Amino acid sequence: MERPKRKNPILRTRLPTLPPAARSRIALGLTAAAAMGRFELQQCRDCGTVQYPPRETCQECLSIKIRWESQPDGGELLARTVLHHSNDLFFRERLPWRLGLVKLDCGRRWLRIFTIQSKNGYA
Repeated sequence: MERPKRKNPILRTRLPTLPPAARSRIALGLTAAAAMGRFELQQCRDCGTVQYPPRETCQECLSIKIRWESQPDGGELLARTVLHHSNDLFFRERLPWRLGLVKLDCGRRWLRIFTIQSKNGYA
């Protein structure tokens, strides 16, 4: 049997980290749609309000008749910034973070993490 390689005591051993919190059961609908390549948000059957983040009741009329509906995937970038510091270990190991506030075509505003920089800006 072979001895394991000696570790360098100066170097830090990297441990896998998890995101800071799990999604709620309501938000799993957004994750499930994204896994199938669709962009869906909750929409109230009574007043038609599109809402984000996901909730159990409509933010406008308090109806519980909410369903997941496909939404247009366009939007306008309102603001962007680059985050160079984080107190949370999960985010700190993945710095810098490119963040942007996007006004979606369906009317909601969404804080988004951008991963790729294209010719026209962030994607």
